[in-house]
Amino acid sequence: MPQNRRLTAQNATILTASVEVQTLTISGRQVTLSLFLQIPERPLISDDGTLNGVPWGRVNYHPDRCEPGVGKEGRRTITVPEHTHLIWQCGEDPFRAKVDVVPEFDEHGMNAKAVYSPAGDIVVAVEVQSYLDAVTAGGEAEYPLEKGWADHKRSIQEADDSMLIVEAPSEALAALTAYAETKRTEHSLTDSREWYREEAEKALAAYEDRKAALDRRIAATGWTLEELLERREQDFRAELARRQRYRDLRATLAELPQLYIAA
Repeated sequence: MPQNRRLTAQNATILTASVEVQTLTISGRQVTLSLFLQIPERPLISDDGTLNGVPWGRVNYHPDRCEPGVGKEGRRTITVPEHTHLIWQCGEDPFRAKVDVVPEFDEHGMNAKAVYSPAGDIVVAVEVQSYLDAVTAGGEAEYPLEKGWADHKRSIQEADDSMLIVEAPSEALAALTAYAETKRTEHSLTDSREWYREEAEKALAAYEDRKAALDRRIAATGWTLEELLERREQDFRAELARRQRYRDLRATLAELPQLYIAA
């Protein structure tokens, strides 16, 4: 190490003295702990992954005893994720916010990776509609839902470590259930016993009613299947982009200066 770069007691003192301590002040008044607690708390990051205002800096203080780690809440054991408290400004007013270091969608577990698509749900409804139209007309069709996963949810696409999850709407599930009941009782439509015929007729009427509800749900969107598939892709990509905005913002916020408040 060159002589002029060697660490000595003299230059160490100079380097330490040159560190700037930034205190948090509002209207020229230094913020104390009691004043800090009076600042309203609002989310800094909006749902679409953009800032709701101008961030000032980080505060190394947990006003609600929310230190990260495993703790107790009454008799329950809870895990408080690592997070940062920030001061930010919207218009003329200051606010404070708590921002988790790791977003919920980046945590471990399938549910945290799931991306849901409203348009994708309607695509499933169209698949169920096509299936029912085919089988009730005497044709054959592949059952549109997967067995074994609640029979109505499925992952249909993966990208960037996330999964697009679609879910059959309630109208589709009701129509499928009603159709299954008609198949169970159809032999009774010609039964000589009135009670059996009535049960079969009720099952058929219930199916027609629920199938009509499914048709109305799909027609209400006003979208073709091609438009639904495109919207499903847009939903997926838009959510991935939103999550990346969150990640980028958190990385930026982590670089904000540390603000100090008086006791």
